[in-house]
Amino acid sequence: MTNQDNRQPQIEMKNLTPRYINESESDNRGIKEGWYALRRNGSLRLGPFLSREQCLAEIAQARPEPAPPSYWPGVH
Repeated sequence: MTNQDNRQPQIEMKNLTPRYINESESDNRGIKEGWYALRRNGSLRLGPFLSREQCLAEIAQARPEPAPPSYWPGVH
């Protein structure tokens, strides 16, 4: 999928955002330094990756997650 002027491919983000977790933050979280795909709430879904491009490629291939049980019809 590309934008109207065909210069750059667009990536469907699936509610995930690429973010670099530096050494200090990785120590605080107990994870490795690198690029991660984060959910809207800031929790990690995929990673670590060596580059932003690799992270974006994995986001593009990731399957959407099912809605949490509180959003399923008939569940209260």
